Amino acid sequence: MAEAVVDGGDDGFIADVPLIETGPPPVERVYANTDQDLWRMDPATKTISRIGDFVDASGTALAEPMTDIAVDKAGNLFGNSVGKIYTLKLPAGDTGNVTATVLVSLPASSPRMYALGFAPSGVLGAAEALIGGDAAGDLYLIPTDGSAPLGVGTFGKVTASDPGGGAAGDYWQLSGDIAFFEGTTGPIGLATLRPCTKPADTATCKNGNDVLVEIDVTALAKKSATSNLKKRFIGTSGTGFGRLYGLGAWGGEAFAFQRFSTSGATTTALFLSISLVDGKGKIEKDFPTIAAAKNGWSGAGVTTKAKIDLK
Repeated sequence: MAEAVVDGGDDGFIADVPLIETGPPPVERVYANTDQDLWRMDPATKTISRIGDFVDASGTALAEPMTDIAVDKAGNLFGNSVGKIYTLKLPAGDTGNVTATVLVSLPASSPRMYALGFAPSGVLGAAEALIGGDAAGDLYLIPTDGSAPLGVGTFGKVTASDPGGGAAGDYWQLSGDIAFFEGTTGPIGLATLRPCTKPADTATCKNGNDVLVEIDVTALAKKSATSNLKKRFIGTSGTGFGRLYGLGAWGGEAFAFQRFSTSGATTTALFLSISLVDGKGKIEKDFPTIAAAKNGWSGAGVTTKAKIDLK
């Protein structure tokens, strides 16, 4: 049986070895989640299949919504609610309940976490490090000893020439997700952002045209809460879609999962591909049953060893 490894210092999560029974050997897939269940996607065919509900060790549905998931380089799965980090165990046969075990409960005073991802080895230390993001667009290094997350940067303010429909002086906040990859020439990070009039006030955010940005991993490595992590926009016009709460990538495309969006009498929960050249989104499939449930897609994750081609 494999073991969980907990870093006793202040450098956050260490995940260089397998963790407790986190499922079968890794395969090339992107995972996505709603508040209540886990799905898988084959990047080659873009086929998306449901795995099962999130439950605790007794088989009872989790009391808190799962806001995002992350996958380390070994293919181990993790998830988070706004105040807890979980290890996730896949079911035998890859269909059935997904068992969530609390790895760490964050202090009540900590920011509420909505995004989750692993920074590759060498960015924040010798091993992979678990990164969370809050509604204000700030990123944090998450320790596993129950201590407060450490602020490692934000995405700055909107300028007049930025895509996304914001006004100069607005705040770039996370629309929903972050994702990191080892890369062929060095670590790469991506995020979906939206402009908001007031910091940490999601009611002031513009939700019609999220932008895909490359994260500045050099700035992230400084472990400074004031670092501007927005290295560059992917493309110049935005994705054309809003509420992109889940993000992964493979090859020359990013994959985004839309929370849900209502236009007139129609509510959608879209799965999109996004070009890593011009940043524009393309509808691959709608999920009407997820849209009807009004909890929508919450997050996505892919191993940090995923191969992407970022121009």
